[in-house]
Amino acid sequence: MSIAVDVAIGVVFLYLLLALVVTTLQELIATIFDFRADNLYDTLKELLQGKVKIGGEEKALVDALYAHPLIKSLCRDIPPPRTASKQRPSYIPSRTFAIALLDVLRGDRALTEAVGASRVITEAAATVELLENEDLKRTLRLLLNDVKQGTEKIDEQARVISAEVEGWFNNRMARASGWYKRRMQAWAFAISCIVTLVFNADTIYAVNRLWTDGVLRDSVVAAAEAYRDAHRAPAPPPAASAAPAPPTPSEVRERATALVSAVNAVSEAGFPIGWQRHVDLSKEWDTLFLGWFLTALAVSLGSGFWFDILSKVLQLRGSGKKVSPVTGRVE
Repeated sequence: MSIAVDVAIGVVFLYLLLALVVTTLQELIATIFDFRADNLYDTLKELLQGKVKIGGEEKALVDALYAHPLIKSLCRDIPPPRTASKQRPSYIPSRTFAIALLDVLRGDRALTEAVGASRVITEAAATVELLENEDLKRTLRLLLNDVKQGTEKIDEQARVISAEVEGWFNNRMARASGWYKRRMQAWAFAISCIVTLVFNADTIYAVNRLWTDGVLRDSVVAAAEAYRDAHRAPAPPPAASAAPAPPTPSEVRERATALVSAVNAVSEAGFPIGWQRHVDLSKEWDTLFLGWFLTALAVSLGSGFWFDILSKVLQLRGSGKKVSPVTGRVE
């Protein structure tokens, strides 16, 4: 039983370090290509279909929203070659969205009339009637229809209208976050397959080596205990709207440095992985592919998941009996 626990610790530790490589690489890719900003834009584009007249010309409603000063202020000023289409916020506060949307729906009046946020909100019912998109108009009508019947106070009406639009936006963002997580899970599995092949991380071969090689097993378990004592659980990847702005070059460098550190950790742990061993694909292809698949599937679960499992297995080992590597007896 002690040997089985040690083997389990070694395999879980292998999954943890490879998952750390995958998670860091995934975040680096998402950071460089602005996946969160694109996900937010695509969600709002689907939500806000239709056009509005701004400055005498018709603009797509979502583009008019992104051109609003309140939304533009959320974007970090990034010098060329980054294009204007990529200078999009990854996060929009719900109240900012509500005020900016209702102001944009006023069309040309928003350019000629400087009014306060409260008036923009209280005029929402009349503003909605200017929409050409019947589905969006009907949705906003349902949200705003009973506001005047509930209270006569202007300030209270503004608060209720804002809350209704914010709730509508937050519900949609919750769904967008779920879509983003599923998309990132697919990316995680794809990256896990690549990392597994690069490291030739065969679960079946690793289990066999750990089971039969006591010195290797003790070395990996000691490395796992040292890692657990030196690190906290890795933070989960941010949700769809968690990052407030596009990344700076220093943030990209930090993620790249973290990726190099993760790769070094895998290399230094002494696992029985890599391409230095001879592989006869004509005889071992079925076992090898199964071992790769098990590794990729496990690694795609994420570094946080495997850190929790490692902590629990190490705790189990610490409370049980051990086999002495010298005498082979239970201590």
